Amino acid sequence: MIHNEVDFEAEGKHTGFLRLAHSTHQSAYGWIPIPVASVRNGVGPTVLVMAGNHGDEYEGQVLASQLVRELQPNQVRGQVIVLPMAKGGIAASAVLCFIFSWTEFLFVLTLTQTSLKTVPVVSSTFVTSIGTAWGNMAALGAAAIIPAFIVVLLVQRHLVRGLTMGSLKQ
Repeated sequence: MIHNEVDFEAEGKHTGFLRLAHSTHQSAYGWIPIPVASVRNGVGPTVLVMAGNHGDEYEGQVLASQLVRELQPNQVRGQVIVLPMAKGGIAASAVLCFIFSWTEFLFVLTLTQTSLKTVPVVSSTFVTSIGTAWGNMAALGAAAIIPAFIVVLLVQRHLVRGLTMGSLKQ
């Protein structure tokens, strides 16, 4: 879930964060800050400017931040929304969405009629009235961790940047 500090409907220049909820073992109230700015003046087109959303792009983040500092509402007809450092939040959102969908149980159990099931649903079939097939369940659990592990390895650098973005004092 993402909470917004910026009122996108208000006229003028507003800055703040999109707060991506992220729970850690230390605190259930954690969030990942995604900086956002809105410059709005009257009716007109809406432009979204994103930077830092791929590669090791540093220059784009600097230019987008400079745009936020220099752009004044009287220079705009419509609205300009700027996300100067989107990569960390995107990576964290991607990992969380993947993990939540990969481990979905109740939704898949009740709404699917095909042989395509998520790992938790298949794992529940190993518990029967005769007994529990612990070996099969352990093998499935070990195999199920591999795709999630690969996804986390691929976005680890971006995920760490996203998780630590708001931890530095200014």
